[in-house]
Amino acid sequence: LQNAWSNFDYDAMKPLISDEMFNIYKSQLKVLSAKKQKNVMHGFERGDINIVKFDSNNGVSRIEVIMNISFFDYVTNNENKVLRGNNRFRVKNKYRLTYSRNDSNSSKCPKCGAEIVKAHATKCEYCRSVITNNNHDWILVKKEIISSF
Repeated sequence: LQNAWSNFDYDAMKPLISDEMFNIYKSQLKVLSAKKQKNVMHGFERGDINIVKFDSNNGVSRIEVIMNISFFDYVTNNENKVLRGNNRFRVKNKYRLTYSRNDSNSSKCPKCGAEIVKAHATKCEYCRSVITNNNHDWILVKKEIISSF
């Protein structure tokens, strides 16, 4: 996901995150692009991962994990000059990540709740809302930084 973010690769991001997160990330990337900037993230090293919650209701499973991770995170301009962050020191964050999966054989429109009949539909046939993620794999639905260390 972070590599797709750094490379403005919307197609690679889509199947990994919720519609809501996709729209937020897409907006943020458009701002960076308009400023001719790039958020570079690389060198990920995962530390502890702890499952803190799991539930399954109405055909949807959710799992919440706490993860420690370190990585390089900085913003460059179109000449690769670092504008924010630091390309020599790792950021160390503790995240609370929530993933979700649709366990049922049907999907609903995220905007109006209508049943999505076609497996690979990209628009709701009722409200015409764009459907960016209509799969049954685990997707990231919430990402929160708990602390930086």
